Amino acid sequence: MPLSLRPGAVVALALAVGIAAACGGRTDAGGSGGTAGAGGAGGSGGSSAQGGVGALGGSTCVTAEGVRLCGGEQGECGFMSNDECPGGGCALPYDRDRGGDAVAGLCFSDLKDAASRPCLHCQDGEVCIERKPGELYCVPESVCARLWLLGARGVCRYADLAAYDARPLPVLAECPSTDAAARLCEGPCPKCPWTQASCVGRSPDHPQGFCTSANFDWCALDAKGKYTQPCYPGELCGVFHHPGDDAAVARLHGRCSGEETCLALAQLLPGGFDCYDADGKLSLE
Repeated sequence: MPLSLRPGAVVALALAVGIAAACGGRTDAGGSGGTAGAGGAGGSGGSSAQGGVGALGGSTCVTAEGVRLCGGEQGECGFMSNDECPGGGCALPYDRDRGGDAVAGLCFSDLKDAASRPCLHCQDGEVCIERKPGELYCVPESVCARLWLLGARGVCRYADLAAYDARPLPVLAECPSTDAAARLCEGPCPKCPWTQASCVGRSPDHPQGFCTSANFDWCALDAKGKYTQPCYPGELCGVFHHPGDDAAVARLHGRCSGEETCLALAQLLPGGFDCYDADGKLSLE
């Protein structure tokens, strides 16, 4: 069954070497933000990978989709005025590592939807960019991979809300479940069986996504485990499982669903899924 919502320029030689290495395995992409390479914590034997810095396309300052980038640690991509990029010129997203504007940005109006879809609605293969603190929107992964190489390494998150670190998205060799409630999707799993459904959440730590309708309820729990946005009575708040700081961010971006669906995902989704009851407690059965 679907989850169901309430209405309502030039890269330095070292970077070029990093890109080539990423095509063949895990490699350090530089800086303190993490590593880039094949696979991920949520992968398993026989999996392959796609995306990351090994599949950028385009050029240093323009992604394969035609999104123009600006700035960079060395000013690789220059600046864009509002005349050159209507709607804001060179827009610098929020960088959680810097606690302020990132060193590189982009022309948001080059995107078909100007990055207006919230992170919870990202399609498979998309990731999330933090335009302002706490405001996460969907962009092609190539945007975040380019920003990573330009030095903006704290601006994006994967669709499961884990901090983006340029690891590619894994694809499992076989579907881990055919459970009708869990509805795992993409890679070797079946496509979503109903119209207007999206396959959401695939990341290095969660190598399969799951099907959800466009009309799901959003839920959120604060650092103390109290709801700031609860679900309807009888529903559980489903959250991608993560350790550390990523867990707190994920709990702010949960999905309400029926008990059967949430608990099926908790049991079967590679990488883990947590279900919280009406009191904000983990529901295990």
